[in-house]
Amino acid sequence: MPPTKKRKALSYDEKRTILLKFKSDPRLRVATVAREYGINESTIRTIRKMEEKILSYHTHLSSNLSDTTIKKARLSKYEKLDSVLYKWVETQKAAGCETNQRILRIKATELSKELYGDDTPFKASHGWVWRFRKRHCLRTLRVQDDKKDADKSNQIKSDNVTADEFMRTIAKLLEKLRRKAATMS
Repeated sequence: MPPTKKRKALSYDEKRTILLKFKSDPRLRVATVAREYGINESTIRTIRKMEEKILSYHTHLSSNLSDTTIKKARLSKYEKLDSVLYKWVETQKAAGCETNQRILRIKATELSKELYGDDTPFKASHGWVWRFRKRHCLRTLRVQDDKKDADKSNQIKSDNVTADEFMRTIAKLLEKLRRKAATMS
């Protein structure tokens, strides 16, 4: 029985690179590129057929500063809601306001009612918010006052001092063990 190839998923960056190779050299053979990436020729042909979709999604990823190592396009079912909510999050971020999961769920529900009416099947579940944040590479933003920031930075400094002391102590112990080992041999 011949050995089976392990399945390999290409990121959108890799797919885009493949498409650009074919654009730069029209005489490039599919088999050559397939061997280079270690994938089947039919995969390369599929990538070429889906060129427009791949490049548009790659542009979408780049414009949202998302992770372009994504391998599969998972767009929202509610694309309009997604873009409006993302713009709202950006304005909140610019204003220095907190945007956590609870606030996102409330705002998404409000926007869905505005955009799609009261009878929309949309539910701003924890999973939906998690996927929204992942699609747009969002983290929880918290606004803290200066006193809390100062306390936190002092805590970090004291932790670093403790870590430095620990490293010096370990270095001394290791040196003692080396001397002891050298005298024994």
